[in-house]
Parts: sequence; C-alpha cells; structure tokens
Amino acid sequence: MGPVRKIRKELYAPDGPDGIWWLGNAGFAIRLGNGYIFIDPCVTKWADTPYASSGKLVGSTKTRLHEFPLEADEFERADLVLYTHDHSDHLDRGLLPRLVELRSEIWAPERCVQSILEEGVPEEQVYVARVGSSLRKDNYVVEFIRARHASVGGSCDLDLKWYYQDVQDQDACSCGYLVKTRYGNIYHPGDTYYLQELSKLEVDYLLLPVNDTNLGVGFAALLTSELKPRVVIPCHYGMYDPPSFWRGGHPVEYLAALVNRGYWTSLPHTDIMALRPGGKVLLG
Repeated sequence: MGPVRKIRKELYAPDGPDGIWWLGNAGFAIRLGNGYIFIDPCVTKWADTPYASSGKLVGSTKTRLHEFPLEADEFERADLVLYTHDHSDHLDRGLLPRLVELRSEIWAPERCVQSILEEGVPEEQVYVARVGSSLRKDNYVVEFIRARHASVGGSCDLDLKWYYQDVQDQDACSCGYLVKTRYGNIYHPGDTYYLQELSKLEVDYLLLPVNDTNLGVGFAALLTSELKPRVVIPCHYGMYDPPSFWRGGHPVEYLAALVNRGYWTSLPHTDIMALRPGGKVLLG
C-alpha cells in the first residue's frame, strides 16, 4: 500500500470535481456538487478494543499502517454522515464532537443511533435508517439496504455472536446504503455476509468490503459478478498489521477469486480500482 494522500485541499476545493475518496478501512467521502456525504468515516485513533461497546477485546491492535487522509479537525463540511453499524472501525466516536460542531445530519441503524446518542450528540442531528425506506435530497436519494453482519448471523467459525446475542430485530443492527445520483448508483453494503436479494440492486459504483468475516473475497467476487458495476473499490483491509481476522482479505485475493472462479469473463465493462488511502475515483 502506497503512502497516504492528504485530501483536505482537493476535497473542499471551490469548484472541485465530484468524486469518491477512500478514507481507509471502510470509510468514504463523496462529493456531489457543493454537498458532502461520508460513509463510515474512521479518522481518529481507535480505542484499545475495536468493539468498544461490547467491553470485550477480540484480537489485538498493533501497528497502524497509514495516517488518516482526512483528520477530524480537517472536516470543513459533512452534510450527511451515514453509519452502517456501531463497531468502532466504522463508528468513530472520536469524530462525533466535530460532527456536532458542523451540525452534520447523521443516519444510522437503530442500535447505532443509541450508541451515537450515548456520546452526547443532540437528538435533532441523529436519525434512524430503517431498511426499506429512503432519504431524498436535492440532487440525490439514499436508500437503506438490508445487511446482515457476520456477528449477527453466524457465517463463519470465528463468529462474534456475543456482540448481538440479545438482538431480535437484526435490521436494527446494521444496514447498507445505495446513493442514487445523476452519475449512477453508489452502493456501500456495510459489513454483511452474502444475501441473494442484494444481487437485484442496480449498482454503478460498488464500495466493496473484502474482509473475511463478512463477504470475504469469494462472496465479494460473486456479488460483483451479479451486480456488474462500472467501478469497484475494494475496502475494509490494510489499516493495521498484523491483520486481525475481521480485517483479513486483500484486493489481490479478491482479483484472484474473480479470475479463478470464472467471474472475470462476465465483467468486460467493470473496472477494479484498488486505491491507496486518500485515493479517489471521479464521478462522471
């Protein structure tokens, strides 16, 4: 992974281009005109336990492999912030005070909303993202898409069932986001294992977690072959060394799965963009 690209100047440049910037891990910034959408921005140092609200430590955090492309105090605007769930590698509690200052509009699944409110964010800034509903803005629409975190459903032997063991409504735990724009549809599945219903989505830009405890590289490749997006940006890898099991997976393994499983020949119009932190894909 190359050196991080610092993105504050280009992201917030007057009359700058519309695009998607990778913030590292599963975080993204999206610029649409003069508006800014952030999905799972993780831009401050994590707590010692990646699943801080559980009170349990799974694995250990070692060396961070890169700086943050955009530090918390460099956020100038964050009109809409979307969180897929409340694990600390997605919900960055250290960023929340800055989002309060910016009066950002924050959407998240119900359980995640509870975690955000517990951090002192005013209720008027936080909204529940309910699967099957949508949010309409002037120049885009956000649809809230079902997700099933491996920690809920038990898709692998290293399943973290204890985290969500008391949950009856799994839609309250996690979700994905489909952002419909004039450039096409941008889809972030969040942390989810494979669901057949996801294959029916119309997706142009796929922000694709490839880590082992969710889709993993195999199901990530399968979903890619079904959606046939114009652009894929692999994510949820490469932030810490050594990689803990929930952050295993790499774009090279994902590409190998596409080829070895015979999916690649069905994707003549799909570009795979493995970005360094702060890398961008222009929309258009």
